[in-house]
Formats: sequence, C-alpha cells, structure tokens
Amino acid sequence: MTRLPDGYVLRHTAPADMGPVQALLDTVEDADAGEPRGSEIRVANAFRDPRKELTRNTWVAVAPDGAFAGFAFLFWGRTAQGEGEPYVHPDHRGRGVGDALLDAVEARATALAATEPPETRPRLHIWCGEAKVRRRGWLLGHGYRAVRDSYMMRIDMSDEPVEVMPLPAGVEVRPFVLGRDEAAVHAADEDAFADHFLHDPSTLREWMIQSVELSGLDPSLWLVAWDGDQVAGESLTLVFEAEAYVDSLSVGRRWRGRGLGLALLTRAFGLAHERGLRKVRLGVDAQNPTGALALYLKAGMRVERREKVWAKDLRG
Repeated sequence: MTRLPDGYVLRHTAPADMGPVQALLDTVEDADAGEPRGSEIRVANAFRDPRKELTRNTWVAVAPDGAFAGFAFLFWGRTAQGEGEPYVHPDHRGRGVGDALLDAVEARATALAATEPPETRPRLHIWCGEAKVRRRGWLLGHGYRAVRDSYMMRIDMSDEPVEVMPLPAGVEVRPFVLGRDEAAVHAADEDAFADHFLHDPSTLREWMIQSVELSGLDPSLWLVAWDGDQVAGESLTLVFEAEAYVDSLSVGRRWRGRGLGLALLTRAFGLAHERGLRKVRLGVDAQNPTGALALYLKAGMRVERREKVWAKDLRG
C-alpha cells in the first residue's frame, strides 16, 4: 500500500462530506478541462443509489490543514465488474495521494471479487487521461492493461440557429413528461444500453435517483422519440452552469440506422441553443458498437479529451 505524506489521513467518506467532495470534484474538472467548469458528477445525488455504498466504497484523503486533498469511489455492479476513479486536488498532486487512493480502491474491489460466484470473471476498471503519467505507471505496475478508449466530446455553437435533422417516418419527438414517461423511458434505456461496455442493469427506482430526481432537473430539455406508443429513443440533457451535458442518448435496436440518433442529438443542441447555451458536451465509449462516435463527429462535435480504460482481472 502506498503511504500518504506525513499529516495526511485516508478515511471513508461520510454523508456530511458531500459538500466539500463536490467542491473538490468541481475544482479537479475545472483544472483538467483547462477552463472554468463544474463536474457532471453530482455526489449528493449519486450516493443515494443503494448500489453505491458511501461509507464503504468511497474515500477521502484529508490534508494536514483539514482540506480535502483527494476523493475516490468504487462502483461494484451486479455483473461483478468494478469501476473505480480517484480525484486529486491540483494543489496536492505529485505527493502520492492518487496512488494511495488507487490502492484503497483496488483492495476493496479485490475483497468484493472474492465473494462473487465462481463462474463470474470479476474485473476492476480504472480511467486514465492521456496526461496522467503517474497513474498510468501505477496501473502498468499493478498488472492493468488498456482495454478501451473513452472520449469527452464537445461542440461550440455559433449564434446562428441550429440545423435540426429530419426524423424517420412514423416517429415523433415530444418532451419528457414527469409522472408519466419514467417507466417507458427506463425500459427503453435498459434495452438500448444492454450491449454497451460496462452496462449495469438498474431498477426503475435506481434509474430515477440518477435521472429524474437530480437537483435542478429541467425536464423540458429531455426529449423522447415515440413510434406509436413505443419509445424509439431518447435524449436526456442536463445543464451545468453555462453549458449543456447530454447525459444519455439512445436509440432502440429496431430504429437504428434510420437517422434517429442524429435527429435527437441536433434537437438537443437546438434546445440548449434556445436557452442561450453555446457549449454542449457528452462522454462516449469510442468502441461503442452502435457507431456513436461517428454520429457525434457527423453532428459537428470534436474530441476534447481522451482517456483509456484500464482493466485487471481480480481472480486468477
């Protein structure tokens, strides 16, 4: 285990820590993005999900002056696949804080992997940005290998109106209606994302915690594509300060290859534009089997940041 610098303490996160942790994540994102920007992770909401054990699967590194120097979480899903991520405040980088957080994440994942049924293949996945040389070295030294590419995409829109692409025949797009559409959209999401990398099935309640119950949600920025009484696709956009973030964009299997994804995305751009927002971002698995990356590039987005997903088998 990596030893923290003298005076630093590593402990599990408590509910009262949510405010300082959010401030830390916002500062890290601001520094890593190279411009003022908050994190798209809303920790107070994220850890209401019963699958995410705040007091066992998250950690904070506390500096000698009591400030939070780092934060890490482990998400261990129903498919024996773990996802971990450490965040280190820019003022505390280069001191081994990130290495200590990564050690804690791996130790906990290894313990959870030991409880999984023998027929499963437990793995831990950790993201590493191109510029994070120290983290990459830690991963290589601990037996991880790069298995996937993940990109943050971005478009900067002008003041000119957004060109909206046509919908496939028979499909219409309507705003999401709270209190009516939750179950249908959740079911469609589960079907659309079933074959995606690291998809972990969610119940309706879990999905609602991470979506419709977000603080400050504006459902008028959520679009649902309907083919009769069936959900053909959806675009769920959130607003963080002065920019939009497309949190989810999906097209059902039956409707793929007909231009629905581009039609939904350009409508999401248009709604953001109407709100006076000129930046739109989203994250994408670069090897997504549905061709999502090509769709986003076609829509005029560019790759803003690149990360690799590193994986390690936790059972020999």
